[in-house]
Order: sequence, then C-alpha cells, then structure tokens
Amino acid sequence: RLLVSPAYGVRWARHWLDVVRYADFHDGDPKARTASCEPLNAWRYRDWVVASLNRDLPFDQFIVHQIAGDLLPIPEGQDFHADGLIATTFLTNGSWDRGDADKEKMVSDMVDDQIDTIGKAFMGLTLGCARCHNHKFDPIAQTDYYGLAGVFYSTHILKDIGAKGGEYTLNRVPLAPKSYVVKREAQVRQLDALKVKLAEIDKKTPKPPANDPARLQLMRERDKLQGELLPEPPVAEAAQDGGTEKGLFPKIQDVPLHLRGSYTRLGPIVPRHLPTFFAGDLQPPIQKGSGRLEVARWVASPANPLTARVIVNRIWQGHFGAGLVRTPNNFGMLSEPPSHPALLDWLAARFIEDDWSLKKLHRRIMLSSTYQQGSSGADCESRMADSNPRRQWNASPSDNPRSPIHNPQSIDPDNRWFGRFTARRLEAEAIRDSMLHVAGRL
Repeated sequence: RLLVSPAYGVRWARHWLDVVRYADFHDGDPKARTASCEPLNAWRYRDWVVASLNRDLPFDQFIVHQIAGDLLPIPEGQDFHADGLIATTFLTNGSWDRGDADKEKMVSDMVDDQIDTIGKAFMGLTLGCARCHNHKFDPIAQTDYYGLAGVFYSTHILKDIGAKGGEYTLNRVPLAPKSYVVKREAQVRQLDALKVKLAEIDKKTPKPPANDPARLQLMRERDKLQGELLPEPPVAEAAQDGGTEKGLFPKIQDVPLHLRGSYTRLGPIVPRHLPTFFAGDLQPPIQKGSGRLEVARWVASPANPLTARVIVNRIWQGHFGAGLVRTPNNFGMLSEPPSHPALLDWLAARFIEDDWSLKKLHRRIMLSSTYQQGSSGADCESRMADSNPRRQWNASPSDNPRSPIHNPQSIDPDNRWFGRFTARRLEAEAIRDSMLHVAGRL
C-alpha cells in the first residue's frame, strides 16, 4: 500500500534531490531573480524524479537518463524524448557564481561540480579531489579527472556565458519535436518581417489611408500568420552535446590537463576516458559525441563495484537513520568501513538481480526482522537470552537491571549492530506537513 501511494515518490524524491544539490531557484526573493540564469524550469526535473520513483524506473536507467538522457534513442511511438531532456537538468541545476568576471573559471567550476556530483551521488567517489593533483588517497589520477573533464567541457548547459561581470544565460531546450520547433521559428521570422514592413509604411506616411491596398494586404497576411502560429513549446534546462560557445573549449574536444587545476596553466592534452583503475587500460576510446553516454553506462553497469552498493546504502540510511557505511558520499579509503560488509554486498547483488528495482529493495529491507524490531531493546534481550543456554531468570547477574543482557544500549550505544531499532526524530518536512495538514493548509 505504501509503495503504490503517490506519496512514496514525493517522500523518496526529497532524499534524492538533497543528494544532487537540487533547488527550485537561487534567489529567495522573486523580485530579485534574473530570469536568464535562474533555474525556473527545474520543477520539471523534480516532477520527473517523483514520477520515475513512483513507476519504479530501474535505477540503472534512472542514472543514464540524468547523465545522458538527451543522447538516448527516441522511444518507439514518440516524436521526441521529453523525459531524457528533462532528466539532464541534473547537470544544470547547480549553484555557481552567476556574475563572475572570470568566465573561464566559472565554466571550469561548473565542469568540476558535475564531475564531483556524479562521483559522490552515484559511486561514493570524491572524483573532484583530482582536479589539482592526483588523488591523495584513492586511485584516481589527475589525468583521469581531465579525461572526464573533456566529456563535460564537450557538453553545454549555457546559451551564453555573459559579459565580464554579467550573468550567464542557461540553456533552455524546447520540449517538442525538431520539426515543430523549425516550423514555428520560420513562422516567427515571417511574422517579424511583416511587422517590420508595416512599421516602415507607418514611418513614411504618418496617417496611411485605411484602404491602402499594400497595407491591407500586409495586414491580412499578418493576421493569417498570427492565427496559424504554433504555440510556444515548454522548455527544460537540459544539457546538450557541444562545448560552451565563446568559452575556452567551444566544441566537442579533448582538453589539456590544468596544472594545479587552473585553466591559465595548461599541460598536455588528455584523451577523454573513464578512470583507468575502474575501467581498465584497454577501454575503447571515446570518438563520437561528448562521451556522456559512455560515462553514464559505465556508472550504471552491473560490473561497477560501487554504484549498487552506494544506492543500497542510501536506502538503508533512509530507513534506519544511518547507513551500513556512515559516509554515504564517500566509499573511498577515507570512508568509514561498512559495519556489515557482507550484508551490503548481498543486498547490492540482490538489487541488481531484481533489475535495479528500488521498490523491491524497500520491501526486502522493511520485511526483515532487523527493521521490524522495537526501539526498547527487548528484542535484543530476547535473542541474547535464547543464545545463552546457561541463563536462568533467577540467577545473578541477569536479574540485575544494569546487566548488559537487560541493557543492550550499554553493549552497543550507537546501535552499529542493529540489535534494536534506533528511535529517530521526525524529519523537518514531515513536521511542516503535519502542521499544515492540521491547519487545513496542506
């Protein structure tokens, strides 16, 4: 009942949107927002996440859509792939210096944010640490970082980087077939041309006669075109292949290594590639397009040792308040080791076997005896007693309420071994919704 409720997608989308640094807008004051650079259509991505979770879109496809949805084939029976475009708002919905005078640094920061977010959100890898030097702890070289940077420098999310000190303009892609967009653009050009001609007649003759044949003909054509003009299609702040126009890398291309992470000091060109430690030395070169589709399929591969484990850990964290790995964005050498590594691996393997179904993962966790424990520790006490054949209810020290058997919290105060359910605070969103519901304002 809970998994089929529309509220399921809303609740769990909230957790995912926090992971991927989602925001409806940058400026809290509507009057202060600049339309060109505010993500005013980001709500389409939010709604896509909710709908995807509700229909249990396999998580591997969920990943590919967000990194490279615009490059996926158009689904059979559709004129274009709206979901694929909307999903790539994941790459666009970051928060950067909007009026930066140094536009090249701004673009490089956007690329860094995209690489860093993909690494942490999907794989628990701090890829961004290799921007300036080889990663100090994990097997990610600086050349690996710029192999990925070439992929995202070859992707544009900006229509215009803006003047020095001015704000940028986000890329907004029409959610309509290309033929529709081309036809409407032609209609708009024709209409604009007619308006210019009418304006020229008005300038030459301050009060043109109402029955002027030339003027009447132009007005009829204008009115006819306005009646036929196709409606303006909705748009999404989607990513597209191609470099950033007017930027340092304006086309699809490999980029040089940035010495100390600065675009002002460029080293040798690094071919676009996936991190060598994970994808190997014999990976095929990226020769077509930006390479985002190759990145997406590598991240979402069943052979990737991290992706399934990271999302399983996030879902566990959502149910228990803490993950089996308590550093959910970092599974590297500096992460906290998993409390139950075999359990994490087993859940990840079952998750992939279940076609990356999040709903099946929820069900598996919530139907477990571990999840269904009480928070008092009575379940733990019972199991400990059952496992101790010498325990007698009238024997000392088991009658002592301070005995570990009666007080499992003293054995495992942080509940790392899940001997009980950890009491949790209600989340802020639930508190707010409860107050609004009681007041009749939800």
